[in-house]
This record gives sequence, C-alpha cells and structure tokens, in this order.
Amino acid sequence: MREVHAKYPQIDPESDQFNETMWVAVRNEIIGQWSETGVEDPMAAADKWYKILYGKKDKEDVEEKKAQINATISQAPRSPTTKDHSQKLRTGTLQDQAEVLEEMGY
Repeated sequence: MREVHAKYPQIDPESDQFNETMWVAVRNEIIGQWSETGVEDPMAAADKWYKILYGKKDKEDVEEKKAQINATISQAPRSPTTKDHSQKLRTGTLQDQAEVLEEMGY
C-alpha cells in the first residue's frame, strides 16, 4: 500500500494532498474487486479513480465545449411574455398555465 500512497498521495490520510472523495472511491473500488473476483488490486483502483477525478481533458473536447457555450440559438425566439402571461404563470390555475405555455409555443 505504500507504493500506492507514494504514487497517489490523494488517498494517503497522512498526506497534505489527501482527498477524501478519492479515498472513498478507491476504497469502494477495492471492495468491489474483492467481492467480484476475490482478488484486490489497490493500484488499479487508484489508477482508475485518479483518471476519473483528475484526468486531463482532451484538447478537442475542451474546444467542443467552448463552441457549445458560444453557440447561437438556432430556433426563432419564442413570443415575448406579456404581463398577462406572467401573471397567469405565477398565480393561475394549472389550466391557465398550460394555456399560456401552449400560446408561447411550448
């Protein structure tokens, strides 16, 4: 276990870099390994959860997310909400609210 703690100080409770979330995840992974196969591999469990929690993002993935954030709306804007619509949506019955939403195109 010292080898695992040396490579991943995030799961060493005595380390300044200790991360309880990762520690719990690795512990549960080891328990799962043991219950399914009868063999436990702490290094494999730590590798797996380190990649999940700290893995580097692909540059393409980051660029794709930026493009999605900066994307323009492809649909025509919905009809503006009038004061009457706002009032019906806040205080109206379910039927009133359904009618307003239908008028607005939802």
